[in-house]
Amino acid sequence: MKKKLLIPLIVAIIALSGTQAFAVYVAPVFVVFERNNSALITLNNRSNRTKVITFGWEDRYYKDGKITVLQEGETAEHYKPASPYMKYSPRRIIMKPKQSQTVRLILQRPKDMEPGEYRSHFKIMEENLQDAQAAAESDNQPGLSGRMIVNVDTNIPIFIRHGETDIDVTLTSAKFAADEQGPILQLSLDNNSTRTIYAGGRLACSNLEEDVILGGLRLYAERKTMDTRFLLQKKIEPSGCVDPVLKIIGIRDSHYVNKVIAEIPVQRNGF
Repeated sequence: MKKKLLIPLIVAIIALSGTQAFAVYVAPVFVVFERNNSALITLNNRSNRTKVITFGWEDRYYKDGKITVLQEGETAEHYKPASPYMKYSPRRIIMKPKQSQTVRLILQRPKDMEPGEYRSHFKIMEENLQDAQAAAESDNQPGLSGRMIVNVDTNIPIFIRHGETDIDVTLTSAKFAADEQGPILQLSLDNNSTRTIYAGGRLACSNLEEDVILGGLRLYAERKTMDTRFLLQKKIEPSGCVDPVLKIIGIRDSHYVNKVIAEIPVQRNGF
């Protein structure tokens, strides 16, 4: 009997964890300040529990192959944090089930602000608020200071683009190869851009009417080189592509969406 009950219990715990992990829906997924100095973020509590939402900032930058959090007093080459110039309101939200709420982000540009891109992550910290009276009785605390259970945090990239910024990406190599997962396309690039861009890889073949979508690339302004690969399995066999050319296309970008920002012929290496 115990064994029969164990599996349903595990399934129920996993289902509950998944539901709570995505309880508060946040839109948009990133915010860009260019000429605007304010923006709205919408939160939607899709769960059946009252949520306490608090906010904060995290300054993340790319260094030595990974994303690193800038500590207080630290600086990083080619990276400027946005958080010193940002305010938000309200500071804290209590959201009932199915309730929506907006948060206003306000940019305060100083007169001597240097041109370039500034980036920080807006942290949205979600907690469950249990029944206030029951928590107050058990914890000896009044009202809404009751017990909280931490769930998950959401982080939204916030970009400030001040003055002139540009995209300058050069593909230095692209070639077909193979690994344990199957055929791949390896690429290297140099990035001298002064702003971040969300981009995508496309494989153009002269015998195909449409390019083959390969996958996404996040080119941070401070990431000056990149060596990566796209898995080709189930997308296209290298032998099925005549005159292959790798293109890097801007996506989710008001200025460069669907524009080619770099391209290079692909070396076959026997494929």
